Amino acid sequence: LTQLEEALEEYPDNSDTRFALAAAYLVADDYSAALDQLADLVRRDPGYRNGLPRRALMGVLDTLDPDDERIRRYRQHLLDH
Repeated sequence: LTQLEEALEEYPDNSDTRFALAAAYLVADDYSAALDQLADLVRRDPGYRNGLPRRALMGVLDTLDPDDERIRRYRQHLLDH
């Protein structure tokens, strides 16, 4: 995680690194950090890998408890972008 975080700090527009970091956060069960990275990627590069970040974000939201407040917030983000 540290290497990816440092790489993203150095190159914040690198979509591959941002997506890899989101995936690493998911593996580490840090869903909030993963959602943040995916949402940022949707905003910065919506066409990245044919919309993969949007699909990934929606997939993560589908795994959360239906009452989780992050669902509403990130779905609104998707509507806005």
